[in-house]
Order: sequence, then C-alpha cells, then structure tokens
Amino acid sequence: MEINEKLDIFFEAAIAAANKQSAEILEEQKEAYQQAIGDYEKSKLAGQKTRERAMEARIRKEANRRVSEQAMLQKRAYHAAVEEKKEALFALVEEKLKDYCDSREYEEFLVRHIKQAKAFAKGEEIVIYLAPTDIAKKERLERETGISLEVSEENFIGGIRAVIAAKNILIDESFAGRLCQEKDNYSF
Repeated sequence: MEINEKLDIFFEAAIAAANKQSAEILEEQKEAYQQAIGDYEKSKLAGQKTRERAMEARIRKEANRRVSEQAMLQKRAYHAAVEEKKEALFALVEEKLKDYCDSREYEEFLVRHIKQAKAFAKGEEIVIYLAPTDIAKKERLERETGISLEVSEENFIGGIRAVIAAKNILIDESFAGRLCQEKDNYSF
C-alpha cells in the first residue's frame, strides 16, 4: 500500500470523523437553539398572559368604578324623587288638614280632645292652647267645654296642646306634631 493510498484512507477517515463531529456539534447547537426558542416563547407567552390579566383587572376595576358611580347617581336620583314625592304628598295632606279645620267635625274633634285633656289632668291646673288659626273658634269652644283656652304664639296647624305644670306634662294633640312624626316615619 502506497503512501498515497494511506493518505487517501487517512484523509477519508479524518473527513468522516470531522463530518461526524461537525454533525454532532450542529445537532447540539440546533437543540440548544430550539430550547432557547422554546424558553423565549414560553417567557413571552407568560408575559403576555400576565399583561392580559393586568389589563383585564384594570378594565374590571374601571367597569366596577363606573357601575358604582352610576349606582350612586341612581340612588341619589331615587332619593331625591322620593323626597320630592314625599314633600308633595305632605303638602297635599296639609291642604286637606286646612280644609278639615274649617269643618264642623274639626270643632267636635277639638271639644273631644279638650275634654280628654281636662279629664287627664284630674283636677290639676291645666293650660290648653289653640292654634292661632283657631282664634275665631275660641269663644264657642270655651262655652261648649267650660274651660278657659289660650291662643298659642306658635302655629301648630290645628288641634290642641295642653300643659299640666304640676305634673310636668305636655299633651300634644296638634296636627303639626303628628304631621312631623308621620313625615319622619313615612317611607314609600
């Protein structure tokens, strides 16, 4: 075997070994690059999901804030409407009370409550007040009940108020008192 043949065999063996080693290195590099690409894609996907969750949370928070604002505005509007209706209703009630105060039934109401207040006092000194709007009825009521009546400086729409000083008692059968109480307790 000649030197050229030996050199050819050696050359082919060296080239085969180099090709094999080169293929192995290329395969390792390919796997490393594929691993790096996979890791990069995973990190990008995770980052994207994190950004999407953050964006979703921001959008949800903003939507909740807007819903809360609208709910608050609706509640305010509702309460304002309720108060408006309540005021209108009680204005109508006051008109009806004024009409009632001009009736014979109202005078009977006053006589009945004046007599009840006197009976409640059980002989103690009692001062019974009429509303200033009832001043025209004072003499007739005094004749019917036999009790001296006073006209209050405060207008309490109608009804009576009585004071039993010895017992430190105020009897409030006034329409203003009842109307105020009903207004405070009234709800739609």
